[in-house]
Amino acid sequence: MRKLAFMALAAFGFAGEAVAQRADQNAARAAEDAFGVSYANESVGLYDEEDVRGFSPIDAGNVRLEGLYIDQQADLSYRIVDSSIIRVGLTAIDYPFPAPTGIADFRLPDAPRALVLSPRLNAGTFGDASVEFDVRAPIAGDALSAAGGFGLYRDNEWFGGTPKSFSSGISLRWRPAPDTEIIPFWSLDKTWSEEAVPTYFTSGAFVPPRVRDRRRYTGQEWATNTSRGSNTGVIARTRLGDWSLAGGLFRSIYSVSRDRTTLWLDVDEKGTGTETVYASPSSRYASTSGEVRVSRTFTEGPRLHRFHASVRARDQARLYGEAEAVELSRRSIATRARPPSRRSPSWSARPMTFGR
Repeated sequence: MRKLAFMALAAFGFAGEAVAQRADQNAARAAEDAFGVSYANESVGLYDEEDVRGFSPIDAGNVRLEGLYIDQQADLSYRIVDSSIIRVGLTAIDYPFPAPTGIADFRLPDAPRALVLSPRLNAGTFGDASVEFDVRAPIAGDALSAAGGFGLYRDNEWFGGTPKSFSSGISLRWRPAPDTEIIPFWSLDKTWSEEAVPTYFTSGAFVPPRVRDRRRYTGQEWATNTSRGSNTGVIARTRLGDWSLAGGLFRSIYSVSRDRTTLWLDVDEKGTGTETVYASPSSRYASTSGEVRVSRTFTEGPRLHRFHASVRARDQARLYGEAEAVELSRRSIATRARPPSRRSPSWSARPMTFGR
């Protein structure tokens, strides 16, 4: 009932402003095959950008943004991403230099023909809540348009955690001349108060007692994680007859300012174990990447030929350190941590590793 009420409030509050709708965004209609398509808040298909035939296109460096290479470190925010599509096998034949593990191609919003306001309020049964607002607007006819928005979320995890997150982003699409466009963009995602998921290790070949209240968090209140991801870049492309030129320059950063992991060790048959929390120093993964590609297309009778010449580069820097563990007293895995657990223990400085 609350969810319906919130949705009705959103529709009522902005019915007079939204001169265009996004109801035509449908992943099933947009899918050209069964490999995977994400469109707006819908996803269909066998694969996604995290898993293609058992491999991750992101980990393999097979991510494209508007068809151009990007070394993604932070997730691309759906405040600026309109859709994503998975290309595998023959479906990737139109992509220059396809990868055997598949390609995940993200698309930015097209230039809107009219103002689109998309508010959304959500309240879930188990305590999930979110508010989102996206806008797409023509600024100077077909020459200049903007798309962006923000979202604020409170999730309720299966183990009782209640992480909070915020996302925002904006992109512009400028067409200074026919067949020429420049697309700058920026996005930011932040997550905080993200409780560490507990992992249990028994002292023998048995299953510990069943935890009745699965949605009650029993870990330490200070064992939380905080992270931040941002993506910034610009894409430019133009066409002159059979020739086309496209280029992109991107900066992707993912940083973790607070990193905690909870393990329950030596859990006996009664469900009593030793809670151990591992704390890692702040880490940062940053990459500057891009691609410049020249292409030519021409026909020969019923045949279409495409020639591509491309240069790709990246400069990646990683900063991370070794985790430190603190062993707490033994207690039942089904009981809450006592109030003194609010105080986080002090951690010693650990050596850091810098890699490129």
